[in-house]
Amino acid sequence: MTLPNLPRVAALYGALNTAMVCASSPDTDLERITVSGSQYTLAAEQKVHFLSKEHIEVMPHIADDIFRLMPSLPGVAAGDYSANFFVRGGHSDEVLVLLDGQPLYRPFHMKSFNSAFSIVDTDNVGALEFSSGGFTARYGNKMSGVMAIDSIYDIAEQKNSLGVSFINARVGSQGTFANERGTWMVSARRGYLDLVLEAVEDESNKFEPIYADLFVKASYNLSDRHSLSGHFLYAWDDEILDDTFQEWDGVKEYQVQEKVSGQYSSVYFWTTLNSDWHADLSSQTLLSVAKVEEDRNGGQYDPGKSGLLWMIISFFMPTP
Repeated sequence: MTLPNLPRVAALYGALNTAMVCASSPDTDLERITVSGSQYTLAAEQKVHFLSKEHIEVMPHIADDIFRLMPSLPGVAAGDYSANFFVRGGHSDEVLVLLDGQPLYRPFHMKSFNSAFSIVDTDNVGALEFSSGGFTARYGNKMSGVMAIDSIYDIAEQKNSLGVSFINARVGSQGTFANERGTWMVSARRGYLDLVLEAVEDESNKFEPIYADLFVKASYNLSDRHSLSGHFLYAWDDEILDDTFQEWDGVKEYQVQEKVSGQYSSVYFWTTLNSDWHADLSSQTLLSVAKVEEDRNGGQYDPGKSGLLWMIISFFMPTP
């Protein structure tokens, strides 16, 4: 028995987790298929794809942290207690984070406790561009995505600000100089979770996360085509957890002591020269110095496990 000619079905699964199905006759060929990565732009001024700062403020994120709104974008996932996020199943260190062109290494506070908050003050953000794939070689060898943050660039007058959220307090100032050819901004934050927890915790438990950050930026228009800017970012953490809790070994209850301490600091200084040579040609030259220090110690004394003390000590001091 001879079967009649049946239409062939060709299926293609793209990088965006979508399926394209095309039914064709045996004599029809599929000429071209184009698959591109997702790209989103969040900006203070209107672009092709954008969200204004007002939209950013109402998007679902806690602690006024711009990293916390990333899971609302397609292809991005994160835990409930961390500002760190993952793109399309990749690891967190496969995402490139840029602030005014400068790569940031593990840009988080409270690294001993799931990296709860980022070191980037949302009030300083003028635009954010996020790419979840298909980015060019200019971003290096990262595999998952690129999060490019631009600080506020449209400063027209002197402005001072003071803010308080449920986790930190901030102060900021910005203005112009040299007949508005130059602009400057400075902001500082200090978390006060340690003060709140100190007022409510008992003697057997001590959780003291102290953290702060400082950002300074100055830019100057050398000419109509060239501008020079200098940036400074400093973040600091001192974290202590001293906890005593009850365990049950099947016969009686006993106390377990757990201690964790961590000191972290990140210092970045960079200068950037932006040049517009032609309507279709521009360049950016960046010179930077960075130092990141991490020192974490932890241990637990559990009498139910032969009464021994297991100590985990790690020291890490990379310099990007």
